[in-house]
Amino acid sequence: MLKRVYLVEGYRTPFLRANSAFAAFSAFELATRFFEGLLPRLKGAEHVTDLFFANVLLDSRHPNLAREIALRLNRPWSCHFVSNNCISGFLSITSAANAIKCGNIDVALAGGVESMSNPPLLFNKAACRFFIDLAKAKSLGDKLSCLLKFRPQHLFPQIPSPKEPSSGLTMGEHCELMVKEFNIDREAQDKLALRSHQNAIATKAEHAKQIIPISAVTSDNIPRQDTSLERLSKLKPAFDKVNGTLTAGNSSSLTDGASCVLLASEEACEKHNLEPLAEVVDYSYANLPPEHGLLMAPPLAIANLLSKHQLSLQDISIYEIHEAFAGQVLCNLAALKNEWSRYQLDLGEVEPEKLNLQGGSLAIGHPFAATGGRLALSVSNQLNKEELGLTSACAAGGMACAMILRGL
Repeated sequence: MLKRVYLVEGYRTPFLRANSAFAAFSAFELATRFFEGLLPRLKGAEHVTDLFFANVLLDSRHPNLAREIALRLNRPWSCHFVSNNCISGFLSITSAANAIKCGNIDVALAGGVESMSNPPLLFNKAACRFFIDLAKAKSLGDKLSCLLKFRPQHLFPQIPSPKEPSSGLTMGEHCELMVKEFNIDREAQDKLALRSHQNAIATKAEHAKQIIPISAVTSDNIPRQDTSLERLSKLKPAFDKVNGTLTAGNSSSLTDGASCVLLASEEACEKHNLEPLAEVVDYSYANLPPEHGLLMAPPLAIANLLSKHQLSLQDISIYEIHEAFAGQVLCNLAALKNEWSRYQLDLGEVEPEKLNLQGGSLAIGHPFAATGGRLALSVSNQLNKEELGLTSACAAGGMACAMILRGL
């Protein structure tokens, strides 16, 4: 018999713009500092047996980041490292939930970390071959022979490309194609971005309850109290310089941060006297060809999930939809209303008064692997008893995840 899974508690670091106060920390260092502050505060931490943890900008020095964190903290956890672009945080949560639901474990931590200030640097193929051959050379003659093949360009590292391997376009360029297909104008995108900042500022006290301070930093630094439609309208297009509508103001920022939630079975909550926030009801992953709209898989995941549980959009009380771009959110919402010629969904409208009420990634930031934990925690904190909340996120490669939680 499958067990019920509860989200008991969760926290995150402040989400900071890349190359600001967290710039000195690698993903491993940021995660370790986060856990050092998290564990003393987390009810039920002593009962955790497993850690599911994610990262997107992979560091080859830590092929299992979760295990390295546990070793640094001297914790006897079984460790599971996952990575799946912007839905990596969701993958951590659903992997832990599956293990609990099947009865394999009872209490787990699930989350992710991103240091976008410190992306891994790569060498081109020729440079890699040169350094490998030099390292393998044993005799002085072999080393000198190898050194004669050195070229100055071998010293220039490559920053990981933001382009999709399948299409050669960046995520922003793909989103520009989407907003043109759905006729989403610049003003609508800027209005959504402004709303995101206003909601984040208005609920700053709620965010503060979720935050573990790191190095005396206690709050997010991306929400702008002074932004306005006028200011947003003056920003230049970032991806399509001629006909584009996506700007730095209506696109999510490169962000450093970490998040983590504690998940437990119903039996574990009763045994250890834990008071959960919400039940993890179910989830759905979806994908589509990138040429159909790289960031358009969330409507498919949402439709699959609602259909499985015979629910409508109107049955949902709280929505947390990841804001990679304002245009992406607006395209996703339009698709749900059957305004998508490729897929006929016709699910109706997501009511604005239920959507991203505490701000979204446009205002708070988007540290890739940490966003899923923030979204799930935000939904859980807002739900009243028996209310349903839905969260979703798009991801590179034309993928998405959607998740339903129930308030307790």
